[in-house]
Amino acid sequence: MILPDIIPATRLMLAWGDLMTIRESTAALRTSIRLKLCLVYLMNVADWICTVVLTRTGDYTEANPLMATVIGELSWSFVLKCAVPLAAVWLIDRLCAALVSPALRSADRWVSFAVVFYTAILTDHTVNLLIWYCAHSQNITGLS
Repeated sequence: MILPDIIPATRLMLAWGDLMTIRESTAALRTSIRLKLCLVYLMNVADWICTVVLTRTGDYTEANPLMATVIGELSWSFVLKCAVPLAAVWLIDRLCAALVSPALRSADRWVSFAVVFYTAILTDHTVNLLIWYCAHSQNITGLS
């Protein structure tokens, strides 16, 4: 009658294995969110740099009304586009540490959306930089 003694132990091991799988997947999800948050922050900074460069050409203007008022002042635009988002990323990371799996999945989707959003913005900036460069390449090469 050794079989009945093994079955509860097997159930316990399976339950422990499931718990470890949940913990591992939660940890992996938190890591994924943390990496995506870092990517969103870096893309935000790249957006700021591209915006400053494009607006200084005189051919482009800032589309965001809030940033349009401060884009000329590097210190204020740095605070709004670099310092405040860094604090927000830190806060979101801290909040995600307290979330459980269903809420983490939702947070991961929202952060993934932000990555896609900034990818579109940076693609637009890249296209605009290339258009500007092609339009002014005669003037640039003529100087050398």
